[in-house]
Amino acid sequence: MLVIFLLMFLSGSAALLMPSYRLGRFASYITTLSPIIIWLTIASILTVVLTLIERKGINSLNTKTTHLILKVGFVVFGISILLILFILSTGIGIRFPSDYWYNAGVPVLGFQVLLSLFVGTLFLFFERRFNIFKHAKIDFVLFILIWVLAAWFWGRGPLNPNYFMPDTAKNVIYPYSDAATFDQGGQFALIGQSLLNGLYSDRPLYSIFLLVLHLVFGQDYVILMTAQAALFAVFPAVIYLIGNELHSRALGISASVLIAIRGVNAIIAAKWIDTASPKMMLTDFPTAIGISIFILLILKWMKHPSRLNILIWAGAVFGLALMIRSHVLPLLPAVLICSPLFLRIRWKQVVLVGLLVIVGMLTVTLPWEVRNSTKGIPMFYTYYSRIEILLRYRYGIGADASTHSETVNALNSSDSFYQVNTHALLRQRSLTQAGSLTCESVPCSLLNHLLHNTITSVISLPATPVFHDLWNTIKSDLPYWKKSWKDGFVDTVGSGMIILNIALISLGVGSMWERKRAIALLPIVFFMTYLFTNSLGLTSGGRYIAPVDWLVLLYYMAGGIQLLSWLLRFAGVPQEDYSPASGINVFPELRWGSYASIIPVLGAILALGALLPVSEMFFEPRYQIREPEKILSELEETGLLEQSGFTRAELLTFLSQPNAMIREGRALYPRYYPSGAGEPDRSTYYRFLDYQRLVFTLIGPYSGFHEGVVIPGNPPPISFHAADVVVLGCLNTSYFATFIDAVVVFTPSDGGYVYNRSPGSPLQCPLPEPK
Repeated sequence: MLVIFLLMFLSGSAALLMPSYRLGRFASYITTLSPIIIWLTIASILTVVLTLIERKGINSLNTKTTHLILKVGFVVFGISILLILFILSTGIGIRFPSDYWYNAGVPVLGFQVLLSLFVGTLFLFFERRFNIFKHAKIDFVLFILIWVLAAWFWGRGPLNPNYFMPDTAKNVIYPYSDAATFDQGGQFALIGQSLLNGLYSDRPLYSIFLLVLHLVFGQDYVILMTAQAALFAVFPAVIYLIGNELHSRALGISASVLIAIRGVNAIIAAKWIDTASPKMMLTDFPTAIGISIFILLILKWMKHPSRLNILIWAGAVFGLALMIRSHVLPLLPAVLICSPLFLRIRWKQVVLVGLLVIVGMLTVTLPWEVRNSTKGIPMFYTYYSRIEILLRYRYGIGADASTHSETVNALNSSDSFYQVNTHALLRQRSLTQAGSLTCESVPCSLLNHLLHNTITSVISLPATPVFHDLWNTIKSDLPYWKKSWKDGFVDTVGSGMIILNIALISLGVGSMWERKRAIALLPIVFFMTYLFTNSLGLTSGGRYIAPVDWLVLLYYMAGGIQLLSWLLRFAGVPQEDYSPASGINVFPELRWGSYASIIPVLGAILALGALLPVSEMFFEPRYQIREPEKILSELEETGLLEQSGFTRAELLTFLSQPNAMIREGRALYPRYYPSGAGEPDRSTYYRFLDYQRLVFTLIGPYSGFHEGVVIPGNPPPISFHAADVVVLGCLNTSYFATFIDAVVVFTPSDGGYVYNRSPGSPLQCPLPEPK
């Protein structure tokens, strides 16, 4: 009978919280019957509660364990409320937007949280009843199962257009901006010009990853991103292992399910908000995977401090994460400084632990650093280049001195290698906007971004008790994803949900503390350190918090699991037995044999790191710088020159002009725009222009960077992407981003094709823009 009343409560609550647009033709019935449904819902929950109290189930919660969880939870909750009051009273973190200031991260919905908790509760319920869950290999089986299921759902998700992969004017989706920069790194290697065209980048690993994807799956970006999403789906599986280490398998299951669902949300919402999803060519999401694996290895080592091999592998993973996004660098000193909280360890031993991690880190990055040194770049420049750029372009320190990366024309101010003049734009934007803010001092700006990073990590939790869908959550009255949300105003319901979410997070911290003591604070150390690093770069919100905002979900789900565990115990359902933490592990005294065992591990890590520079050595140069006469002669022999309507003599005369040029190379990311259409960025050659045109990116041996090609004309019948092309045109410097104003484009392969400028113009630089 008790189960019936509980089901009545759940059904009534679901009907009342479901918005009318999701009820369809049943909406009118629910509205009409709502008074009765409300009465039945209240009556059923009161019946359940009174019945359980009569059974004296409440006495089962009056334990030292419960008191400890609540005590820690109240401390965390009190600190959080004080922080909120500070934010509301000063406006810091919500009312002083600046450059690189974005809104909340990927939202999770209320019914998705309940579904995840339901799955975790089922596991909690059955774990005690079936011995299979105590099998030694159950964690491995669950890891693979979670990965496969997440890969299935993420792979099936649509490749939605977004800022970094637009479909403006109904074009095919190709990478753009930072995404194009990472992809071009691998594309240069494919044409035999080394990764990143032999230039420097402090984030090469993701470009190497894309190079491998291109080798296996080709140039179709829908297929590429599906494959990437399937591989990145290891993330929820790693979260399962972390949840299991910090709390229980039930938490691991619930958190992994919610992270998998959130991944689907990110894929869908990429077209509406600034985010990083498994189907986007950005470094933020793989950085989250790298950080999660590093946390898992650190937890494993703290569980078994004598296993130094784990420390070495943790260092290797950290080094690889550093080669994806250098923002992770401060995480290592933060963990080492806080390690006495987690282990009974002396400071000399802390230094030893740090050295072991650093050895693993340096070993895996050494081959790439050697590669860089052969190209004139200092050894281990990866470890401090971003600091150099940060000081110069965020704070104006050493603004008159050139960095080494600029000397080699390589370091991009945003995410990889780029034209150097982007640095000037970045600094100009930062200084211009900073002058209009009231929070102008460096300490205030840092605190402003730090609090905004923290806020946007929390408000992506369920923001309303109503079970809205994803579109209505983002696009309805909720302000957190609107660019206009700069006053920090939240209505009464929203404020209540924020308080509820913080209470659950606090309860989750208490629940973890009760099981793991101070180790429960390790994710907080990672979370706050990374957000502080973001703040040093004067960036906050949106995709910038994606590498660590999932840690909030871990505590949030731990709070939910703890509540459900109490409810089950209150109802008389026996719970899984576990041993609460009695203290912290002791770092053992080590002998020579302990150190000798790490030598084979270092050899394996060195071999792994060597794969990175080796990956660019398998490709012969596809293009060579040749004399124009030879190129035109080949075009003449194939008949393509005749199809163009030009003679070799005419084109040679044209090329004798100062700004005229001929280029051979590979065309990438072709987009056709009608008049007035283009990307909303004046600093790119894909920008809007007042004539119809074909635009693409050209890579080849003529320039250290990619070059833009713009040619007026009608829509071409073929795709130029990844095609061999010969381009003749004039250098156009009228816009911020220079480009080749093309007269004609030849594609010699696959039978050949000629795309002429239309309407035609005299072969005289500069070429007039079509009217």
